[in-house]
Amino acid sequence: MDSMGRLAPARSSQVTTMALHLLQLIARFEGIDDVETAHAFFRTKLPTVAPEAYLHTVYKPAPAVLMSEVSAELKLPGSVVDFYHCCNGAHLFVNALSIFGCVASETTINRSDRFKLLPFDVREINRELKAKFARGNLVAIAFYSYDGSLVCVERATGETICFVGDALSKERTRWKSIDEWLSQEIQRISFLFDQRGNRLVEKENLLPGIEPSRVN
Repeated sequence: MDSMGRLAPARSSQVTTMALHLLQLIARFEGIDDVETAHAFFRTKLPTVAPEAYLHTVYKPAPAVLMSEVSAELKLPGSVVDFYHCCNGAHLFVNALSIFGCVASETTINRSDRFKLLPFDVREINRELKAKFARGNLVAIAFYSYDGSLVCVERATGETICFVGDALSKERTRWKSIDEWLSQEIQRISFLFDQRGNRLVEKENLLPGIEPSRVN
């Protein structure tokens, strides 16, 4: 542990299956000043983006009581509950893809310390989107930052859908499950970056269903 109370950089740790799976999916990138704290893994530092920027942040599971509270309020499907038991959200590819997490009510966020930032609040985001979910069968779990394209899971089937923007009127694509979405999308986007985390294509190409075009 260093003088700031951070755990020593490490790539090996006893983590749950999904968190380990996520770390394995991003393992093709170089370990540049990787850090593990009490609540998250920070992988592949990118000082060219910002002094404390990382390509990936994967959050460790939230407390069981908090997960149960969020699950009950949002009526989360089993696949999303399983995900949160293993991983409390993530910021991937310099926030190009953010997976929402469970955050306690009235949490004060310390934005001055990169290593104490939290995932986006899945509960608060779904409250804000409630009017758009007229059918009542969707729960938002992630978004792509380029245009705000929402990723939602159908409560009844577990199918995972990416919409164009946040209007929910047009689908980009869908996957059979949250696991299939994560595996396919992380693999796809990974090859749009070099091994040191530098983006090789235009930002729009990080969206699903977009034909890659190289950065000029």
